[in-house]
Amino acid sequence: MSHGDYLVYLSNDDLFYSENTISDIVKFHENNPEYGVAVGRIACFKDEDPNKFYWTSPNPLHTSFINGLAIDCFKSILRFRGSFFPAPGLSYKRSTIDTYGLYDESYVLLEDLPRFLQLTRNGCRIGFIDSILVRYRYVGNSTNPEGNSNTTNTILQDDMNLTLSKEMDPYMFLLND
Repeated sequence: MSHGDYLVYLSNDDLFYSENTISDIVKFHENNPEYGVAVGRIACFKDEDPNKFYWTSPNPLHTSFINGLAIDCFKSILRFRGSFFPAPGLSYKRSTIDTYGLYDESYVLLEDLPRFLQLTRNGCRIGFIDSILVRYRYVGNSTNPEGNSNTTNTILQDDMNLTLSKEMDPYMFLLND
């Protein structure tokens, strides 16, 4: 079990962007205690060269929903019907995990969207670190539809359907407020 104050979940082929990334994350959280989670940019690469980026995420439209009230962020995710926060670019305060719990294990491949819906719906504010934090390899089960097996695509669709029924559809009325 980890004993640190901040958590970052990386896959085995994700890389921190620089030697300063961890200190940048810690500094952000220490200087912005109102945020339980921080989102930073990720730079995606597809081949063996982690310095050749194909795109970065999140985009400016999506970052405009961060740093405000949690409910406004929640409504933005509902409105767009999807997640725009890259999971490898997330960092959590331990107190956020203690307050809201761990990931919902009923999801097999899709952990970030239901997690952000649950957090923001319950008042957790999301902050934005406007720098690249992670080099993210764009391959594998959940990122490459062309390379996925039918089983993987089915699992992702099942996870999305569960997200819709559990985390989105029951709250669509909030968009009328």
